[in-house]
Amino acid sequence: EQPRANSKIVVDITAGGDRKKLNPAIEKVCRFVNIYAGAGKDPVNVDIAIVLHGDATLDVLNVDAFERRFGVAGNPNLDCLRELHEAGVEILVCGQSLHAKHAKPDEVVVFADVAVSALTALVNLQADGYAYIPLK
Repeated sequence: EQPRANSKIVVDITAGGDRKKLNPAIEKVCRFVNIYAGAGKDPVNVDIAIVLHGDATLDVLNVDAFERRFGVAGNPNLDCLRELHEAGVEILVCGQSLHAKHAKPDEVVVFADVAVSALTALVNLQADGYAYIPLK
């Protein structure tokens, strides 16, 4: 099977990881983008959205908030997330998870949107024809 043009994919990211390293699920989304961008074949149009919640929620915090919370230099996820955003990937984070983890919407990077909840974002995107892919 080759990538099909006009595909729609929503990736549900729930797992966190080592706060000093890139979240492996975010790295996988980068691979999805590369596959659809060509990977030796002609590029095809694809719409990709990611929804972060659960332990992945805090991966979208801006540098200052991430450093305060985890005591590390920088947020290792931001370069990949920025590149995904620039490639047209919609990045959503669960507002309910932010609240549960005592983080504020203004601590989220400017290129990610805060959804009311991951549940509503996932339901809406699937209703819009996005194929659901869970990543842990």
